[in-house]
Amino acid sequence: MTNLGGRGVRASRPILPASLAALVVVVAVGAVAVRHNRDAQRTTARSAAVRSPAAVPAPSPPPLLLPEVTDGHPAPTPAGLAAALAPPLADPALGSHVAATVVDAVGAGPLLDQRADEPMAPASTAKLVTAAAALLILGPDTRLVTRVVAGATSEELVLVGGGDPTLVDARPPPGYPPAPSVGNLAAAVAGAGVTRVSRVVVDAGLFAEPRTAPGWRPMYVALGNVAPVTALMVDGGRSRPDRDPRDPDPDLLAGRALLAALGQRGVAVSGATVARGSALPQSRELAAVSSAPVPALVERMLRTSDNDVAEALTRHIALRLGAPATFAGGVEAIRRAVAPLGVPAGAVALVDGSGLSRDDRLAPSTVVRLLVLAAAPDHPELRPLLTGLPVAGFAGTLADRFRTGPSAPAAGVVRAKTGTLEDVSALAGVVVDADGRLLAFNITADAVPVGRVSPAEAALDRTAAVLAGCGCR
Repeated sequence: MTNLGGRGVRASRPILPASLAALVVVVAVGAVAVRHNRDAQRTTARSAAVRSPAAVPAPSPPPLLLPEVTDGHPAPTPAGLAAALAPPLADPALGSHVAATVVDAVGAGPLLDQRADEPMAPASTAKLVTAAAALLILGPDTRLVTRVVAGATSEELVLVGGGDPTLVDARPPPGYPPAPSVGNLAAAVAGAGVTRVSRVVVDAGLFAEPRTAPGWRPMYVALGNVAPVTALMVDGGRSRPDRDPRDPDPDLLAGRALLAALGQRGVAVSGATVARGSALPQSRELAAVSSAPVPALVERMLRTSDNDVAEALTRHIALRLGAPATFAGGVEAIRRAVAPLGVPAGAVALVDGSGLSRDDRLAPSTVVRLLVLAAAPDHPELRPLLTGLPVAGFAGTLADRFRTGPSAPAAGVVRAKTGTLEDVSALAGVVVDADGRLLAFNITADAVPVGRVSPAEAALDRTAAVLAGCGCR
């Protein structure tokens, strides 16, 4: 098995004392409310694609932010919870097939089980399983590296993709962590003494075909939902970062971006061409840029529902476990990764890592199990499953929800991953109820009437708001 350079899982800082929990929760919610923008030869390439640089250590997972749990904070009763949730779960906007599961995250166990173990189309809540596998297998120090190496002639460069979907063009957007950019690659190449380039070879061979998954709609690439999956892309495979449609050949687009950036830095590129190929073994490295560490990638994936990050992490999980870097190899690796957490193999029947495929099947109880484990003090490596969740009314894919009507009181209280397809609407996350008890939940409707996605989302929000306001005894 190829060693891709991960350093394993590093323990987080100690859990904060309960007396500080309330203060920290207020500060954390305020900080997260800043909205993110939306959306052999091969052995040599693989070993260079992922690095864990000692000079820039990844931060430890943040401390667990849980409410104080005492006898004064009782859990809801199953009967009380079922009675409170029955009306919103029966909303016709959710359709005829709805699963709902609620678990007390700090000890009381299952509180509601409505089709909890039934495999359903999860939409993007599947990203929580991908996230858990990435955190377990890739570890907190892993970064994805894009390189430029010398080519076969003095005027040839090879742009080697390391499977980093966060690489941007010459002008990285503001924000932390800073995004790796083609501009930085070009500056380093020019600084290395390269004065003329006649050919750029793009090497995206780290990931294997196919580039689209079973069950993906043909229009997904054209509409900008996802790029064709490749180990080399810039700006998510967009010809312009402010436009959604993706290019059918993101790797070639990346090569052209490098040429343009080199020209802007005084390198002669007139008449230069871009072609696919492979780096020569032991080619001299001229430049390299790295992604943020995996926990930050996971948080980005969950907060903005980034399909490109999900599919890239899926393939890196496969590579780390010695499986093919394909859709099939990736989802099999995900199943192997989460099995030690008590997740039965049959509960995860995915065909991709993003949840875009209508062929995906996932038991809602599996997602809730992972959320509960992420809240446990003995699984600090899973903490980004919670810190990456969108915050109702404030951040990520929930920024524009929970703003008005019956769901508004739950703004800032619910943290949940959204899931949306043409006939699927889902919400899975955590909420602190009116009694101060932390609850993990998953509500998935996979028979939403055609054209009723927005009403279904509103119904899910109202259901989560009932949980937030529940004493339910």
